[in-house]
Amino acid sequence: MVLARQLSSIPKPLIIAVVAGGLGLFLAIAVLRLLNGSKYQTYVNVMILFMLACLAISGEEFIPLAFESGGVTTGPMGVPLLVAFGSGLCLSKSDGDSDCFGLCGLGSIGPIILMLLVGLFFSAGSEFDVTQYTEASNLAVTFSEAVSGSFIEVMKSVAPIVAIFLIYQLITRKFSKQDIIKICLGLIVTIIGLTVFLTGVSAGFLKLGFQIGSIIAVSKYKMLLIPIGMILGYIIITAEPAIKILLEQICDLTHGSISKKILNLCLSIGVSLAIGLAIMRIYFDIPFVYIMVPGYLLAALLSFKCPNMFCAIAFDSGGAASGPLSSSFLLPLCIGACYAQGGNVISEALGVVGLVSLIPIITIQAVGLIYQRKMEKQYIDEEYNEETYEVDCELYKWLITNYQNAVDNLNKFEEALAIMDKIQEGIIPEEEIDNAIDKINKLIENTAFDSPIIDEYDPDNMKIIYDIIESIKSLIEQSNDYFQDIYWLIEDRKRRIPLM
Repeated sequence: MVLARQLSSIPKPLIIAVVAGGLGLFLAIAVLRLLNGSKYQTYVNVMILFMLACLAISGEEFIPLAFESGGVTTGPMGVPLLVAFGSGLCLSKSDGDSDCFGLCGLGSIGPIILMLLVGLFFSAGSEFDVTQYTEASNLAVTFSEAVSGSFIEVMKSVAPIVAIFLIYQLITRKFSKQDIIKICLGLIVTIIGLTVFLTGVSAGFLKLGFQIGSIIAVSKYKMLLIPIGMILGYIIITAEPAIKILLEQICDLTHGSISKKILNLCLSIGVSLAIGLAIMRIYFDIPFVYIMVPGYLLAALLSFKCPNMFCAIAFDSGGAASGPLSSSFLLPLCIGACYAQGGNVISEALGVVGLVSLIPIITIQAVGLIYQRKMEKQYIDEEYNEETYEVDCELYKWLITNYQNAVDNLNKFEEALAIMDKIQEGIIPEEEIDNAIDKINKLIENTAFDSPIIDEYDPDNMKIIYDIIESIKSLIEQSNDYFQDIYWLIEDRKRRIPLM
């Protein structure tokens, strides 16, 4: 939405349709990869080669725009949804969370490829309308228009998610009353938060970035814009909502085995370098393809040596780094610098968000290589041999089986507790209580209990049984944490030792 508002020379519906279509198509491909259990590197490298082939035949003015479109696909709404979706798919396949990353990264490549193909039939033009940055307007009118416009766009984005949730709930009845209340409150906060954020972006951030870039670029200290841009890029990425969410989810799903601080530092350095390159490209008239083609080829080469999880996290981080803050401040900064110097904004200034999504992919994969080398040396020093490997494989299979059994039992206990809540709250009619008790007994059969535990309804006994099931549920959750810790230890060995 933020990008489409700024590109007045190209129809907004066209940009939104291409970005949405590309993201949807390539997310479907990413889901197929998860279901097939294929290596992430294989898929992402095939996509990169196809993207570079499209780049060779596309219109030159569309190349920066295409990479810009791919960079802005995953924001604070997309990142948590996609990572959680990937995690759920992996758990349903009994693979744990080891392969749940990469949906954002593969999804971001789709809009780039589709926009490059659009460049075969359309011209982006060479004129860029900057009146949105320069025109003076009444403050009250500006904010009222921004609020209404932002609210409508947010509702359009949230509506499909709500619709899918409602259909799922009507079919499965999976969520309890409490869960639905939590989800509704979360949606309300999301709508308000995104509306306020996009209002600030429209009414203030775009003009601020443009003014800083245009003023410094024509001063005698114009070269200072390079270090200033790099510092701003370093700082802005730490406040990027999508990055905060992604790092939290990485930390949770890997149980802290991948350092949040290191990832944050890599991302900050990567974005800082990207902004420096973007401004140098404007000043020294460096062709965009001279940076992007070698950059993606380097990312593809690194992926062959980098651990699978680091590769997937790197591409996800690249998509998250180019979020709404980058496209609403760093892009106008470069547009302002280019416009002030009389350059072609479409071909010279656009592309900064694409760069912001590329460089962190390289920096995080480089850290993954260093991490792998360290762990290889550690395990080789411990004389990790073929016999140890066989033991690990057996333990690994046992863990997968028992972990999935524990998850299944946990789901059954949660469903049983939800029914008991309804009985105690009087939601279930008296004449249906016996059926509900039968359902509870069937759910907990062959779990921690060998036989039915409720003969007939008694409020006092129900409370005691409720507490027992709640305690067992808590113990299963704790054991799952231990399962995951051992699982990750073996996963690390399997990824890092050449023997495997």
